[in-house]
Amino acid sequence: FPCEMCEASFSRRHDLKRHTHLHLGIRPFCCAACGKMFSRQDALLKHAAKTGC
Repeated sequence: FPCEMCEASFSRRHDLKRHTHLHLGIRPFCCAACGKMFSRQDALLKHAAKTGC
């Protein structure tokens, strides 16, 4: 599944959809402690672990 906005390509449609959020600025995951927004849940979890939020 090729990205229409860049040269990236993915074997799963889900991965393409997740990648597209980066281009569109969609950030549905919010840190409850500090309010910082993330496009991916794993990035939110990494943030929480690193900062202690």
